[in-house]
Amino acid sequence: MLKDRKLLVLEITGTLFIVFLGTALHFTFDFSGRNPIVGSFSAVNESVWEHLKLPFWPALLWMLIEIYPLRKTVSNFFTAKAIGTIVMIVIIPAVFYAYTSFTAR
Repeated sequence: MLKDRKLLVLEITGTLFIVFLGTALHFTFDFSGRNPIVGSFSAVNESVWEHLKLPFWPALLWMLIEIYPLRKTVSNFFTAKAIGTIVMIVIIPAVFYAYTSFTAR
């Protein structure tokens, strides 16, 4: 029971971390004075491609943070994190193109 609660808390924390850091990365390129290094992991324009970086890098960072406390308790950690990251990356263009197709009518 304690293990399940710990996992739930870590996943909720991770979701909030990814949402807030991903949102912040939307603006960091301009705040950095358009630094190309910062542009490699934050959005440099409003294209769908650039928006795919916004969930990817925070999810990767959270996975690296979360792996230490979960390394012995979760057997399918990398598979679950890979699927979650892929789902986030698929949702962004799907929502964008669905939105643009409905608003173009």
